[in-house]
Amino acid sequence: MYKLDMIPRTLAETLRRLAQSFPVVAITGPRQSGKTTLARAVFPDKPYASLEDPIERAFALEDPRGFLARFDQGAVFDEAQRWPDLFSYLQGMVDQQRTPGRFVLNRVSTVRTARWRHPVTGGTRRAYPTVAVRV
Repeated sequence: MYKLDMIPRTLAETLRRLAQSFPVVAITGPRQSGKTTLARAVFPDKPYASLEDPIERAFALEDPRGFLARFDQGAVFDEAQRWPDLFSYLQGMVDQQRTPGRFVLNRVSTVRTARWRHPVTGGTRRAYPTVAVRV
């Protein structure tokens, strides 16, 4: 389990509530804003993969289906923007099995990418930690 001392965040309860209804939730925000800490605190039992890790990212790029087979029941994917094709693969997986809260995506949002939108997550809005859902 991920051990942490976390500043209480009002977003944690929102994240839990949304994960009860939607198969994919995304947490976005600037670097070092607590996205990973929040995700791992709210979903401590979910497998975790960082796409910032060169080995994990290489596996994902070279064998996407093999990479995702490890996470058939869901996972927290950190630095999701590092593998843009992830969203297309997840859409197919979610279309087959719409388990609420199955996938949690962490994504860095900058001023330039703050208006990023994708059909799997529904979109994001600001450069603060925000939550988006698949609709």
